Amino acid sequence: MYDSSQLNAYKAIVAFFFRKAWRSRRNRFFIFLCMLPLIIMGIMIVVNLFQPGFLRDIKFFLGEMTIQIYFLLNVQLFSLFFGTSVISEEVEDKTLVYLLPRPVSRTTVLLGKFSAYVAIPSLLLMAGLLASFFIYVWLANFNIPLWDSVIFLLTLWGIALLHIIGYCSLFVFLGSIMKKPVIAGIVFVFGWENLVRLLPGISRFLTLNYYLRPLLPSFNYSKNSQFLAFRITQPSGIESIIVILSFSILFIGLSAAIFHYKEIVLTDSV
Repeated sequence: MYDSSQLNAYKAIVAFFFRKAWRSRRNRFFIFLCMLPLIIMGIMIVVNLFQPGFLRDIKFFLGEMTIQIYFLLNVQLFSLFFGTSVISEEVEDKTLVYLLPRPVSRTTVLLGKFSAYVAIPSLLLMAGLLASFFIYVWLANFNIPLWDSVIFLLTLWGIALLHIIGYCSLFVFLGSIMKKPVIAGIVFVFGWENLVRLLPGISRFLTLNYYLRPLLPSFNYSKNSQFLAFRITQPSGIESIIVILSFSILFIGLSAAIFHYKEIVLTDSV
């Protein structure tokens, strides 16, 4: 049974690491990445002032660019640095020993910090998506019902949250089995996941990116089509969600088991 003391400890750990990470200097860089599409849109507005009609010609490019930045760059980067930090930063800063006072279990510590480090990039991405969406709708002169906008934004945020959990779980696992998980994470995200798209066979199934792309919206549509249509290819959206959640549970479960039994973690921290 998971008693109330563990639950209270979990809440305290989440709150502590959320405040700590939110106020860190590193978070300023992530805020900048979330604002990057807005900066690009601002530049386009200025260009349009000197070249009227310019925005009308590139509005679909802006939509595709926004999706690419948020889901094929920011999600991976945020997950990489937050996920690998869950264990490794405590080991490197020699503070892990202070996080393991009895009777708080190591699993509670791991899950608490993991939750905090999932919440921060999720909130940052939601803020960026919200601002980018409404500016883009204004630029492109789309007339979209408010309810449809809310549903679309919640869907995008759900996709982002799903993949942040998936990537963070993987990177927490890497942090539990190696001393330099960031290097392995960079190789996986910017090397392996891009390389396997060019390779035949089943290797593409060994990436999270393969299950992310079918869920993403497409801005390539004719003038007579709807504002935005989700392109669902193989695997299907439901299959992608099931696979990502399954891998997330597997990786965080393995991480918790390793963190619980691997005594070398504590030895390296003192």
